[in-house]
Formats: sequence, C-alpha cells, structure tokens
Amino acid sequence: MKTAYQFPPETIIMFAAAIISILLAIVVLWKRVSTWGLPFALAMLAAAEWQFFSVLEIGALDLQTKILWSKVQYPGITTVTPFLLIFASEYSRRNKWLKPRNIALLFVIPAIAIILVATNELHGLIWSDIVPAAESVGQYLIYSHGPLFWLVIIHSYVLLVAATFLLMRAFLSFSKSQRRQVIVLIVGTMVPWIGNFIYISDLFPIEGLDITPLSFTVTGVVLAFSIFRNQLFTIMPIARDLIIENLPGGTIVLDERGNIVDINQRACKLINVSERSVVGKQAVQVLSDYPKIVKRLDSIANVKSEIRLDKSRYVDIRVSQIFNRRNDQIGRLIILRDITERKRLENIEHEQRIFAEALSDTAAAINSSLDVDEVFGDILENLERVVPHDAANIALVGKDGIVSFVHTHGYEKFGAEDLIKRLHFNVKDFPDFVRITVDGKPAIIHDTNTDLNWIPYKGMEWIRSYLGAPIKAKGKLLGFFNLEGSTPNFFIEEHAERLQAFADQAAIAIENAQLFNEQAQLADQMATLYEIGLAITSGLDLDQVLKKLNEQCKRFAKVDLFYLALSNEKNKTIEFPLVELKGKQYPIDKRSIKKNPGVTGYVITKGKTVHIADILDPESEFPAEQFISISGYIGHTYLGVPLIISGKVIGVLSIQSSAVNAYTDEQIRLLETIAAQASIAIENARLYARMEDMAITDTLTGLYNRRYILQIAEMEIARSLRYSKDFSMIMMDIDHFKLVNDTYGHIVGDRVLKALALNCSKLLRDIDIFGRYGGEEFIVLLPETDVHMAQNVAERLCETIEEMRVKGRRGGVSITLSLGVAELKETRSDLDSLLDAADKALYKAKQQGRNRVVVSE
Repeated sequence: MKTAYQFPPETIIMFAAAIISILLAIVVLWKRVSTWGLPFALAMLAAAEWQFFSVLEIGALDLQTKILWSKVQYPGITTVTPFLLIFASEYSRRNKWLKPRNIALLFVIPAIAIILVATNELHGLIWSDIVPAAESVGQYLIYSHGPLFWLVIIHSYVLLVAATFLLMRAFLSFSKSQRRQVIVLIVGTMVPWIGNFIYISDLFPIEGLDITPLSFTVTGVVLAFSIFRNQLFTIMPIARDLIIENLPGGTIVLDERGNIVDINQRACKLINVSERSVVGKQAVQVLSDYPKIVKRLDSIANVKSEIRLDKSRYVDIRVSQIFNRRNDQIGRLIILRDITERKRLENIEHEQRIFAEALSDTAAAINSSLDVDEVFGDILENLERVVPHDAANIALVGKDGIVSFVHTHGYEKFGAEDLIKRLHFNVKDFPDFVRITVDGKPAIIHDTNTDLNWIPYKGMEWIRSYLGAPIKAKGKLLGFFNLEGSTPNFFIEEHAERLQAFADQAAIAIENAQLFNEQAQLADQMATLYEIGLAITSGLDLDQVLKKLNEQCKRFAKVDLFYLALSNEKNKTIEFPLVELKGKQYPIDKRSIKKNPGVTGYVITKGKTVHIADILDPESEFPAEQFISISGYIGHTYLGVPLIISGKVIGVLSIQSSAVNAYTDEQIRLLETIAAQASIAIENARLYARMEDMAITDTLTGLYNRRYILQIAEMEIARSLRYSKDFSMIMMDIDHFKLVNDTYGHIVGDRVLKALALNCSKLLRDIDIFGRYGGEEFIVLLPETDVHMAQNVAERLCETIEEMRVKGRRGGVSITLSLGVAELKETRSDLDSLLDAADKALYKAKQQGRNRVVVSE
C-alpha cells in the first residue's frame, strides 16, 4: 500500500538546512583542510541525515511510517556529537587522546542506541509510548521516553559539553583573528542542541514538534556565511597547521606587544617548553634562558645569524617583522632552525682534514727515509696535531717478548724521559698490553687510579689516563703505540681510532726497515747460496757431494750433528751414507721406512720440514728415541728438511744442535733452499753412478762386462806381480747352450744365464771378480789364490750349476759347465798368456766329455 505524505511549510526550512549541511561537508572535504576536516564533515553529514529523515517523519500521514522514519534518524542523532568532539579535539590541538581504542569507545553507546531503537517494540526502553499530538492533525508524534533514552541524551550532552569546552580553550589561546572563527563554530554547534533541550523539556509551544533539526538551519546559515564572507577554514588555524607546523624549523609568532601567540612543536622542543605553558606570555620571559635569542629581539630590523644555543646545540635564527595590509607592524616571526648536526659535520670535516693532512705528512716521511728513528719522530710530531696527549712513546716487542721503548716524546716535562727509556718488561707482565694484543685493537684507561689492571711504576704516578694501540703487520705484533695524560678521562674513542691509524703507519715504517734489512740479508744469502751451489755441484762423486754439503751447512748455522739420509724405494729402506758428529763420522744401519721410520721417515713420508726447538721437551711432537742419536751426545734442536726432486722425496738433510731453539726462521728457509740444490746434486751423482755402472756391467746378468773384467784383470795381475801374490783365473762355458735356446727358447736361455750368475756369485768371495766374457762364457778372477785353491772353487761351481734347475715350458731346465783353470806364474805373467792357458784348459774339458774342471799345466 502506497504511503501518503503531506509536508507543512516548516519542513522546507528543515530540508534546506539538510542541504546546507551536506554542502558544508563537501566544501570542507574539497578544501582538504587539516586533520579535523574529516570529523567536521562527518558531523555535518550526520546532522543532514537527522534533518532529512525528520522531514520525512513529519510529512508521512500514517503512524507506522512516521515511527520508521523516526528510527532511521537515530544514526545521525547519536553520532553527530562524537564527531563534533573529535573535530573540536583536532581543531584545538588537544588530540593526543585520539587513539583508535578511545575513538571506538565514543561510538559504543550510539551503536547500542541504534539497536535498541530498531527493536523498541520488543522492550520499550527508548520509547515507552508513541501517540499523535492532539493539535497537529497527525503530523507530529508525542514520544514517551523510556529509561535508556536518557542515557543516550546524557551521553550526547556530555560529549557536546566536552567539545564546547575545547573550543572555548581554543578561543582563549588564539589571536583575535582566530577567535572569530572559534565563536562562529561555537555558535554553529550550540544552536541545534539548545533547540534539542527545548524540545526534550516540552518548552516549545507546538506539542510534538522537535525543533532540533530546524535549528540546524541556523547552523548552516552561520557557517555558510563564514565560509564565503570571513573565509572560514581558509585562514588560521588551517594555515597554521599547514604552514607553521610543517615548517622545517621551530617557529614562534609574536604579537605587537611581544606576546607569544603561536609556537610549533619544533620550537617547543628546541627551547624545552610546552605550547600550553608559553602561549600568551612575553617572549622575553619565556626565552630568558637563551639570552642570545633575546638579544636579537631587541633589533627593529630583520635578523639572520647563527648562535650557540647551549653547550651542545647550535641554531640558525631568523627574526622577521609581520605587517598587515595597511603595512602596520602587527608582530614578529621567529624561525629557529637546528643546525647542530651541520655544525658537527663541519667540525668533523675540519678535524678529518687535519687528520688526513697529518697522515699524508707521515706517509711522506715514511717514503722518504729508511731511518726508523727519524720516521718515528715525524709520526709523533704529526700525531700531536690530531690527538691531544701529555706524553707519547713507541714500544717494540722483541722475539723474546720483551718490550723496549725505542722512541719517546713529552716525558721530559715530568722528569721521566730516562726512566721510560730504561724500562723493559715482558708483554705477559703488563695486563693492558696483553688485552691490546688479544683484542687486536686500541684500549683506553680513563683513570689509572681506579683501573685494577694498571701497574704503577715509580716516577710514573703522574699518568692518570692511558691510550694504547697495537702495531701489527700481517697479523704479527711488532709493538705498541702509547699515549698518556696527566688528568683522568683525557682520551675518547675518536682518539683511539686516530691513534690506530698512526700505529698502522708505524707498522709500515718498521716493515720498510725490516724489508731493507731482509733485502741486505737476502743478498748475503744469495752470495752464500751461489758459493754453496758451486761447491756441491762441482763434482759427480756422491761421497764428495755429501762431504761438501756438510761443510757448507756449517757456514751459516751451528751444527753439532749432521746427517744425510737417502730413501731406497726398491727395498723400502732408509740409508745413511753420511752421519757426522763434530767432525767424526759414525755408521748408522739402514732401517725400514715402515717398521722403524722415526722422524726421518716422517719427513720422507710427509715431504715437509720438521723443526723441533727442544727434542727433550716432554710436550715435543716426537719422542726423543725417534731421532738419530750418537752415544754420549745430547741434542736439543732438530731440523730436518726433505730432499725433493720432481715432486719426489729422495731423502732428508738434517742438522742438530745441543742448544735449545738454535735455528732462526731465516736459517730454516736457507737450509730448505740448500736442500733444493743438494737434491739436484745428489740425484746427479746417483745418476752418474748408475750410468757408470751401466758402462761396466752386463745388462742381462748384472755381472761385469768383457771390457771391464779385462781392465780389472790387467790391474790385478800387475798388483799380484808387484806384491808377489798368487793370482788365478777360471774360464767357464755352458755345455750345449745352443741346444737350450733351440729347445726352450731364448727367454728361458736368458733366465738360465741370470740363474748361473746369481748362484755362482753366492759361492765367491767379496774380493773375487766375476764377469761375463761373452755369450755363454764367463771369467772368474781369484786374487791371492793359488791353482789348487782355484781348482776347488771351480769344482764347487761345476757341482752347484749341475744341481741348478731353471723353470722352462716343459719342466725344469738343467745345464752343466766346462771349466778351465790357469795360474799366474813366471812363464805366464801377462793377461794374454793367462787367458790363453785358461781357454786351452777349457777346451780340454770339452774334449774330455764336458761337465768337468781341467787345470792348465
């Protein structure tokens, strides 16, 4: 069923007020005013909603429709005051309490009221009864209010009072031009609620007519007039929020009498005041703690200068006159800009420039001189430009850990110059040096009297502050850079950073000097190595090479025990061709590299140098019994260097001393260099020996070849004749050896020759000489042996070879020998006659049936 409406004349005014309220909201939002613009616009929209549905309620002709529109009004009725309070808080700048939680609490009662209104028929807590007004011809309703209606009213009035209070405070704190805006706002917001109070109190003559929405017409007209006539929302405090609060510096606004009418938060922070405590007061009174600012207020002209506000802060101050449109002075504007950080950076830049110049001068001094003492003097002089101190010194640490003060400055005024130079102690005995060493960074003692680790020295009691930095190069501690002050708290962290930079410069100076000395030592070492190289490579005899190597090692180090060990890969043994103790050689048995390697075997296996400062130290890496030792000799320092050639360890070069820690790092490196040369010389000697051996031996049997055996025979015959000694020769030939080769093949034939050579060698003496004469013929030279003894030897050889079996394809291969024996005598006194006699005896043995011995007549 369609609802009928009849609108009386007053509803036109109410509808116009709703439109004005909506327009006000749009204007405020469009102008994008400060943070309070949104709550003001929402309050106007809530009022518009209230007015619009109030018009529909009055115009509706049936009761239920009126009640419906009355209910729809409640979202606007209940939320307009919370929005007004939020607006007033933002506008008056009392907005710290506007947290999300507090804002939500403002709308709890409005939310409850809306729900209760919607369900009023069930409980009657808002309206206990609703009847048409008697004289309104059904256009107005009389509401009998329930108990919770008054709770809603109280909530609204409390919020309204709070909003009004905040606006009144703003009125009192703002300037005259601002106060007009506040009055407009107060009047605009109060009129509707006065009308609401008249309606609730039944004071209005027309029964049932709620004039509250009608009163909003007054609000709309007043605010609209102010917007278009007085530029409401376009001047302060909108300008204040958009400009003054957002200025980069602190801003203070004074009126013509010198009173503070406005101040932003930055200014409050700079002069340590609150806005509430200074607005309305004389600037001279408020700024009494800052006389430099007050002094600049005395000038009638504009002022611009930089001042020191207090001990740690600087500001840029600008004082400008404020004029109105008639060019009358109406106040002054003070802008304070905090330039502390800029000043700090300027000071830092200035100090850094001086610091850089000092470092540059120090670097120039280092590069221009190798005199460490001179450079240290320049470093201390430049340091004084950037790090204040009463006295300074550079202390170096020796290899034994003893600290020596090599360069000092400033101690003479305390009468301590000689004392500091005579002072020596171990790093471990000074806790602060230990701390600097361990931490690897500077250390500050602000007060030596309260520092538990500080060690006071007699004559040094004046030292109350200390700053020390390590002098390090490539991770190695070289010394310390020390500064002292005669008062506590003399040094700061920045001083520590700068001192470390100079300590690093000192390290470079020390390194340069050490490098120069090392280069000089290197030149000497190179000369020594050249001489050593010439000595040990001048011959190819292994014994001579080892002897010269021993002599050269004694040139650069204290050597008590020298030995050289060679690795025999074939037998997996270590051989000691030379072991010498204080000029006397000692034989050392060869040992298994697996079963009894000792330290020597370790060096060979690992291929790296072993240096033991004290063999007898219980904490030594190797037990004492693993070292080469000679009875009656007690060694302490051991140095073993591998002999390496083509990546292969061929032996060990070792020196030992009875002193503890007898060898320096330089001596160790030098021995390693010598070992590299020695490896080549030793390998060349061994190679030469092998080549020489190959020239005199038969490659198949390993026996002496024909050429060499005949040379030896010549020498042995000459020796026997010279000393009238007996000498005999055996010539032997394998019987039917061609048949062995033809039957079993040459591989088996070669195997037979090798077996013969091996078995015969076992029967001969060390002084006997056995060689292959050619093919299957062999010669045995028997020095100091008569013909009878030679015949016995030949018989044993014949029997042994007859019993010998050599593995062939068809089973064991056996052979026999035919042997001829001849003796040196007056009628047979040269090699040719001796060979001829032995050969004839061999021929007879062949003729007599082979496998026998025949002695020459």
